[in-house]
Amino acid sequence: MTVAITLISIGSSLAKRDSEDRKRFKALFIYYSLALLIILVAIPWPFSPLAQRPYLP
Repeated sequence: MTVAITLISIGSSLAKRDSEDRKRFKALFIYYSLALLIILVAIPWPFSPLAQRPYLP
């Protein structure tokens, strides 16, 4: 989760520096998408073969 927060911070700081809107939103989209992917991978989903957890404890 720390890596995801770092990516969000880097993406927003790079977007603030850009003057063109197209480059700004592209940078935000890329960094935020990578952060979201990392967050979703880090969640121990009950249907994942890597996590052997029951639905209800």
